[in-house]
Amino acid sequence: MPAVRSTSTKSELSASGSKNALPLVARHNGNSVTVPRHGDFKQSILFIRKNIKDLESIGDDEITVFAKIPTFGDEKIKIAPETWSDVVGEIRELLVWVEIRDTEIDSRKELAALFRGGPIDPADPDVYVEVTHDYGSGSSSITRSYKTSTKVGTIMQESGGSRRAYGVAKYKGRLINGDQTLQELGFQDLDVLEALHSRTRSKPKGRASNK
Repeated sequence: MPAVRSTSTKSELSASGSKNALPLVARHNGNSVTVPRHGDFKQSILFIRKNIKDLESIGDDEITVFAKIPTFGDEKIKIAPETWSDVVGEIRELLVWVEIRDTEIDSRKELAALFRGGPIDPADPDVYVEVTHDYGSGSSSITRSYKTSTKVGTIMQESGGSRRAYGVAKYKGRLINGDQTLQELGFQDLDVLEALHSRTRSKPKGRASNK
């Protein structure tokens, strides 16, 4: 008798969770942790706060989660608590942010510093970098923190896995090379680097005729 593949449904992800469901990966401020895939949003946030120390003192209503849902493509979508039980079965990883309320933020750097849960420290020039990779047959993206002295080439290699990238990338629509640093580019928190990947190209055969 052929094996039948089972899938997680909303009913399986009940208030007690599902033992057969794969855990979620929650990411925040360079920390990654697996948490149970639970059908209740508040319980899921409780798991995340319990396992990521930076979030222990943050209120549930200040935490916002984003995720990619295959049904809707590669866009990172803010997950509303009311729809959590409908989409949690499709989510593989969550990006966890702290939402600042009743505070005026004048720059993206200040916003990211508040996300980190601490004051802005000029002696600690870290920035969050989102790197996107387009392989032709598929795409991926990863977000993590880097020193502003880090070269673009290093970031592309660390985020690209086994795929080989060119020594160039795109930043704000213009080509840049791998030897440039984030500081030289004037990179700001949460900006995006688009890694350019090589594709097999056939070389022209024979000599080109001169006209």
